[in-house]
Amino acid sequence: MKLVINIPDFIYEALKENPDCGTVNLNHIVAQGTVLPQGHGDLIDRKELKEVLKENEWITNTDGGGLEDIIDTAPTVIKADEENENEDNN
Repeated sequence: MKLVINIPDFIYEALKENPDCGTVNLNHIVAQGTVLPQGHGDLIDRKELKEVLKENEWITNTDGGGLEDIIDTAPTVIKADEENENEDNN
């Protein structure tokens, strides 16, 4: 099983410094994780993909459909973090 978890930076840093520290209980963090579906494909960044396609003139800023719509409506395995999501809305 592959699992994606959100973990506070300070906990991650503490575990890197001392993996055997008994002060961190990861049970709740792991239980709240997102299980990746069996056989999932590569996880890519839609925004980066669209930029590459624009650079290579496969799509333009004025497409208004077609390939860009397919990319935007593709199933989401893991939602973008809020920071990246806000950048996409600009």
